[in-house]
Amino acid sequence: MTRPDYCPIAKEPCQSMCDRPCTPNPGLLIDSEYASRLAFMLECLIVDYHGHWDAACKLLDEYKAAWERINPSPPTFMGEPIPPDRMERLLMMRANRKAASATHKEGA
Repeated sequence: MTRPDYCPIAKEPCQSMCDRPCTPNPGLLIDSEYASRLAFMLECLIVDYHGHWDAACKLLDEYKAAWERINPSPPTFMGEPIPPDRMERLLMMRANRKAASATHKEGA
């Protein structure tokens, strides 16, 4: 195996001395994309709370949405309101469980 010329994690030519290819970790890619911007936004909030609050919330929502795409959170069962996309997933999971339960009962 030859090492790649381009590292997808560092987004630059590969500096690795190993012979295995660099494989991107989706979580690492998200964190590396947002870490410095989130840290900078936190500093801006410390300096001027009112002037940067909306921008900080928007950036944090983008970060959470990026993580949600690769690692969706489970539906809630604690009585909180459920967003429409999660409600769809919850109803589908319930229907699948009922179908599996009915199949299991028929086979018993």
